[in-house]
Amino acid sequence: MTNALNARCVALAGNTALVGDGQYGLKVVSLANPTLPVQVGSWSGAGLGSVRNVGLAGSYGVASDGRTVGLFDLSTPASPSLVATRTPPAFAFDMVVAGSRVYLACGNAGLIVLNIGPNSLTPTGAYDTPGFATGVSVFRLDRLPG
Repeated sequence: MTNALNARCVALAGNTALVGDGQYGLKVVSLANPTLPVQVGSWSGAGLGSVRNVGLAGSYGVASDGRTVGLFDLSTPASPSLVATRTPPAFAFDMVVAGSRVYLACGNAGLIVLNIGPNSLTPTGAYDTPGFATGVSVFRLDRLPG
């Protein structure tokens, strides 16, 4: 695997890893053989600064530099393409992708929810948190042990 130069975050789904490589963009990694990960694609370019958060949703990847959220078509992992961007109402300190939704912790703007659609990121909802939102996590109650 080609080494990431400034890896800041990783998202996993099935046999695919998406690595946010800071100012060097994104790396798509195949984990088909987990003892020998192989970089199969990468993206860097205008539209996102230093990638700090990533997530996977089906054949889409989501990345954020805090100021912009980018949606990537990963249907051809060798050549990911940026298909949509969205500017959140405030800096996104943290991001989680769950199902077809993107959840952003946006400081004084609270929790922002985006819907992942065909080549689009659409605002779906927001919650004004009682303080400065800097982190977000998602879990499913139906997946708890016991």
